[in-house]
Amino acid sequence: MKGLYICSKEQLLATARHITEFHYLDLPNGQVIAKCEFRDSHHEGLLSGQPGVHGLNHVCKAETMDMHPEFHSAIAHLGVQATDTTHATIKKLRSLHPLLGI
Repeated sequence: MKGLYICSKEQLLATARHITEFHYLDLPNGQVIAKCEFRDSHHEGLLSGQPGVHGLNHVCKAETMDMHPEFHSAIAHLGVQATDTTHATIKKLRSLHPLLGI
């Protein structure tokens, strides 16, 4: 299970032992955007179930970022528009950190 998450660095590192692989980019507000891969939904829930964690799990869908307002507001300063699809968002994030692509 792969997904993108907005969370605090502390939340990410506290659950790191349950994550198969992760890469992150620091955000100016003290949070991070992280690409995480989990063994199963139980391990994913250890991160995604925490307060203040916003996930984007189905990145292949043609959803736009305005459908994920908390996620979008955290990364809008990176040039991500509300009308960008999740796929376009991934491409923009990958230009900042090549391993953030799903």
